[in-house]
Amino acid sequence: MLLTLQFFLIFIFSIQYARRHAFRAFWIVHLSYPIYFILMLLHGAGRMIQPAFTYYFVLAPFILFAIDQLISVSRSKIEIPVVNAKLLPSGNP
Repeated sequence: MLLTLQFFLIFIFSIQYARRHAFRAFWIVHLSYPIYFILMLLHGAGRMIQPAFTYYFVLAPFILFAIDQLISVSRSKIEIPVVNAKLLPSGNP
């Protein structure tokens, strides 16, 4: 039930209307993706009918996520020099 609820929330807040009108809620819900993966692993670990094989489905997205995070970290360390800056009047006294 929790996995379905988490998926439903992520889906609802990914709709463009929700992103525009409730961006903070969109951001909070999408930062809860680790909960989704944990619940998905727990869902497949039950072994009620057959041996667990959820790990095969989780491994590829996890590897892609790790690669994406490594690329993001490597790009965040690049310094961009400021070539030109202009102070504009704000209109406030």
